[in-house]
Amino acid sequence: MTVSSDTYRGAWRVLPNMGANLKGSIHEDEEARRHGFRRAIVGGTGVAQAIMPAIVELLGPGWIEGGWLTLKFVGPVYPDELVREVAEPAPNDGEFDVRVEYEDGRIAAAGRVGLGEAEPWRDWVIGDRNPDAVFQDLPIGYEFDDISFTFAEDAILRTLDTAGDDTPWFRSASPWGGPVVPPLAAFNPATTPQRDLGLTQPVHGAGMNAEFHLVTRRPMPRDRQYVLRMRLIDKGLGGRTWFWTSEFDVTDEDGVRYVSARQKCKWFPKEGA
Repeated sequence: MTVSSDTYRGAWRVLPNMGANLKGSIHEDEEARRHGFRRAIVGGTGVAQAIMPAIVELLGPGWIEGGWLTLKFVGPVYPDELVREVAEPAPNDGEFDVRVEYEDGRIAAAGRVGLGEAEPWRDWVIGDRNPDAVFQDLPIGYEFDDISFTFAEDAILRTLDTAGDDTPWFRSASPWGGPVVPPLAAFNPATTPQRDLGLTQPVHGAGMNAEFHLVTRRPMPRDRQYVLRMRLIDKGLGGRTWFWTSEFDVTDEDGVRYVSARQKCKWFPKEGA
């Protein structure tokens, strides 16, 4: 890891594929090759978490208390190629352009990060990609069932180990006392019901992450019960895939918000759909 003039370059490392046992997903070799990938690919949450050491180094605990991240997945990350995270000053003061890159300069994921609770999707245009052509029984505004859950320690450690993230705040002591939940881990409980819903649609089970947009509002203690509230806010056509975008909040049982986010997922339509 190197830091100079507010530019951060992480250590080169291989991100392991922790989802290899998810049959029918792009984290399994056969299904991934069926859709044109060289082999199974690393999960999006692990790839996104790989950026966290740069965020912690450059923005510190203030980002956990109130910060934002917007990230687009540009290309697959394979578990046999070296990648690293890079963060460089952006045009706006206090913001950084971030990316996960390969040794040859290819980009796996790219976005921007900063402090404050301004939602990075405030200028989005909804419903301009032919939404009526896809997921016809799922209207924009569809509400998922609320989910009450806790963040399991083993699941958090798998995400950290995938990312090669040794940030102690997520493993042991933190500025807020005990370990806190990595904010990007919120995409894990949000992904499960979306995957289950996707299996009822005219698409292959090989859905994949396309974009993460996140606002952190306060640290999330690991030993707390949380509630996920999520709805579908956009859908449409994108190249050879269908997509939908969900919006969700993670709150405690009293309704206090810890994380707000949007997640765009892509799906390969079945033949004839």
